[in-house]
Formats: sequence, C-alpha cells, structure tokens
Amino acid sequence: VVNQTGKNSAKTIAGGDIRIFSVTTKGSNVEEIPFIPLTSNPTKRGLTLRNISSVKEEILLRPTFLNEH
Repeated sequence: VVNQTGKNSAKTIAGGDIRIFSVTTKGSNVEEIPFIPLTSNPTKRGLTLRNISSVKEEILLRPTFLNEH
C-alpha cells in the first residue's frame, strides 16, 4: 500500500493529519460563533437520472456545494 496523502513538514499538513493551534488575540473585538444544532440527514429521497448509461457521469454533472455557494 502506498501512502498518497503527502508528508507533514513545517509548511504542510498531510491529508488526514491533525494539527492543534493556540491562538491569542489583542483587544476585545472578538465574537464567539453561536452553536448551531445538528439536524438529521434527509431520508426517502431519490436522484433522477436522465442518462442511465453512466451513473458516474450523471453524478459528476450535478452542481456541487462550492458551485452553489
């Protein structure tokens, strides 16, 4: 098995690795982000396929989160 996630260094973080940072701020112009409760995943939904010859192509043609927001 070959590791394709990269290597850790002083300037890079390998895929799947974790780093913890300590942050100190000056001044009081800092706001805490409010907690947003998790919602359950949607159920009983279907994906309409126009061209049944390639499920992969149909999924790749859909807009992604980054395209929409």
